Amino acid sequence: MSEPYHHIDTPVKVSDRLQNILDILKDYHQKVIQTKTLPSQDPHNTLTQLKGILAEKGDALEEFLRWRVTTPEAKQDSELMACIQLLSPNLDPLHPKVAVLAPRWCHLMFKDYALSIDPTHMMRLYENSGADSDDDS
Repeated sequence: MSEPYHHIDTPVKVSDRLQNILDILKDYHQKVIQTKTLPSQDPHNTLTQLKGILAEKGDALEEFLRWRVTTPEAKQDSELMACIQLLSPNLDPLHPKVAVLAPRWCHLMFKDYALSIDPTHMMRLYENSGADSDDDS
């Protein structure tokens, strides 16, 4: 995964942290879709399998975003662990916006709208969240 995200060595505004999280989730979501090889030639079966893969990855990410817990399955997936490592510095210090929005965005991207969400939807999610507001304290 490329790293165009802000490095978290110094205090970063909550809005920047949320933008990082959204970008990291979006990049990983796209990578999973682009790199998964599915054995079936049947489009319905392929979509069903891909939805299952995205939901499984989403479960692990959501668990991490909510509780900072890495599942045993996630530890065996190097790409998923790379995503978790990128997310990690953006989660602390704890902030209500980060605690609420990050898991929700993950759920939307990997479960609710796993195959129909695109980068323009991601930007709308960010803009509609109020993450850019000045309430970064």
